[in-house]
Amino acid sequence: MISKKSIAEFLECFFPSRKLKPFELFQAESESLVLNKSVVEKRVKLEIIDSVAWFLPSVGNHRAGGIVTILKIAEYLSANFGTQNYFVIRDNSLGQIASKLDLNYPNLRYEIIENLNKVPSCSLGVCTFWTTAFDLLEFNRCKKKFYLLQDDERTFYNRGSMFELVESTYRFGFTGLTNSFSISEVYSKISQKPSYVYTPGMNESLSSCRFERRGDVSTNVVVYARPSHSRNCFESLFTAISKVAKILGDDYRFFFVGEDLHKIKGKLPSNCIVLGDLDSESKIKELYAKCHFGISFISTPTITYHQLDLIQAGVCLIANYNKELMRKFSEEEVYYVSPVFHEMVPELVKILSDRGRAKTKVERSKERIKYYNWNDNLSEIAAFLKDG
Repeated sequence: MISKKSIAEFLECFFPSRKLKPFELFQAESESLVLNKSVVEKRVKLEIIDSVAWFLPSVGNHRAGGIVTILKIAEYLSANFGTQNYFVIRDNSLGQIASKLDLNYPNLRYEIIENLNKVPSCSLGVCTFWTTAFDLLEFNRCKKKFYLLQDDERTFYNRGSMFELVESTYRFGFTGLTNSFSISEVYSKISQKPSYVYTPGMNESLSSCRFERRGDVSTNVVVYARPSHSRNCFESLFTAISKVAKILGDDYRFFFVGEDLHKIKGKLPSNCIVLGDLDSESKIKELYAKCHFGISFISTPTITYHQLDLIQAGVCLIANYNKELMRKFSEEEVYYVSPVFHEMVPELVKILSDRGRAKTKVERSKERIKYYNWNDNLSEIAAFLKDG
């Protein structure tokens, strides 16, 4: 009989892109499913949320939209209910940035725990990524379980074994909490559980950028470029912007942000500037205040905080056709273009050549973006966590 280890070694040797490790690490035992079912099938309403166990993946950037959502909710619960938050994470990535959490979330009551067995009984358990759903499956010292979905995480993988493994976590019976009607529909259909769609908030301090006078000499464009995330369509954007930059010439400047691209910046025209991951809000504001357009794509059924922040900053957003974003912002407020290179290039040349029309869209989007504020929306999330 061939052992699991030898099968894994065989696959890694002859098919290096095919890994067995996730399937060895993430397994749902029959006993765990039964015990979990005894918790998730109860309908419980809470008078107060005393404590929450948040199950987190590794945290690389405390300013990333996904972790910001978690921290915003956790801080709101602490400030309004005195909730103690337990961040359960298998590495020390969150502990390394604890000082930044204390600075940016002063009302947050929290403890970081690396050992699942040391998590005390809690009012709620919340998983925040598909890998952490297996931890929440095992954790039954809580009254209610929730699945925070900020994207349809199945789509991070090709249709196949990994896609199916992620989808299996949708059947664990956790109540859904999502930022997208499209994701909510998918999750509720698979899980047969209710799912609440919350409205995410943007960075309200960016509104100051709206009052900055953008230059009339050059047209500045910020481009959200993240090669490590296929859903952001980096390949199409990189090739299209390279061509558009050459066509439009030196009166246009394109600023690439999101990740370090210095290894390939030599392949870009001279009017393309690589800024990489901006590590402070002041740098972000400085850039947005001088940009007329912002290009940000996402191919999965959600919206990104980057898109909301661009709109809030008074930058005209150019996005790919996305069902979820188009539910929220019309073509009167946002430009939508094809993410395909040969269709995108002529569309971008036409759009970027008309700053007057862009100003009109910015003005129209100003009223809509007001609905995307944390102050109003966090109270609705908290109410659902108590009653949902």
